[in-house]
Amino acid sequence: MTLEEKLNAAEAKLAEAENTLTSERAASEALRQQLAAAETAKAEESALNAELQTQLKAARKESADLAARVSQLESASKTAEAKAAEICASVGVTPLAVTAQGDAVAAASTDLVEELRKQETPAAQTAFWRKNKSRILNRQAHGA
Repeated sequence: MTLEEKLNAAEAKLAEAENTLTSERAASEALRQQLAAAETAKAEESALNAELQTQLKAARKESADLAARVSQLESASKTAEAKAAEICASVGVTPLAVTAQGDAVAAASTDLVEELRKQETPAAQTAFWRKNKSRILNRQAHGA
């Protein structure tokens, strides 16, 4: 191989090395850009995470405040029931316990009236009336 051929071979290898270097620099620059984008995304994620933590703390505080308010309202409701009972008692009305299943006193009063009607003799009716008079009249006076 002649000197000129060696020089041409060396120039070809140099050109190839320059091309490789150029492509490696481009790949390196692309990786730097990807790294910068990843770091930006990580910073944004950290900022969002901090914001979400703040919102979560605020939501937990609001939840605790609302739970306290519910307890306060429930207590006030019980107080209102007690006040209503006091008002009823002050005007001479006996408050009756009414549940979702119905008014047990009304049912008992109706049963008493039916039981009175079932008495066969006037003496039995009179005895039953005297025994249960106040319960029958009290319930009838209050809306039954």
